[in-house]
Amino acid sequence: MAVDASHLYWTAIGEGVIYEANLDGTNPQAIISGQSGPWGVAVDASQLYWTNPVAGTIWAANLDGSSPHVLLALQDNPAGVAVGGIPGPLLYWANTDGGSNGTINRANLNGTSSSAIVGGQNAPADVAVSSASVYWANPNGGTVNQANLDGSNPHALFANQNAPFGVAVGP
Repeated sequence: MAVDASHLYWTAIGEGVIYEANLDGTNPQAIISGQSGPWGVAVDASQLYWTNPVAGTIWAANLDGSSPHVLLALQDNPAGVAVGGIPGPLLYWANTDGGSNGTINRANLNGTSSSAIVGGQNAPADVAVSSASVYWANPNGGTVNQANLDGSNPHALFANQNAPFGVAVGP
């Protein structure tokens, strides 16, 4: 789920649809359909971003769902996406890889300059970004993790968790 100043956005994986609604829950409507298992969703002032783990892609569209297009292809089971960071903003996501070689990645919002910034993760599943850090969950490893926005100083904040999945960060 993602939130901007006026809407909630969420994916319906089995339906292949991304929905939006007003912040009070009124007027829910499909804005993007025909996707193959849309997963994580993030939003900034003008774009909606989501992952497609099946196809190994990260997509973007206008906030009304128009002009959907692939930003990044050839990803390894991308799950979770976030927008943020200073300087930036940048796009962050997790490539789960299904094992212990998962990565936390970042790119410019147009998909350029893509790189893995943290490696060796145990199937990371979700990401969140603050002004100074990137956070992610490793459900298989039972950890919630943090690193600097450039990927330096990665470490577990919480260990021995029972399959942590979603992460969020506030002010």
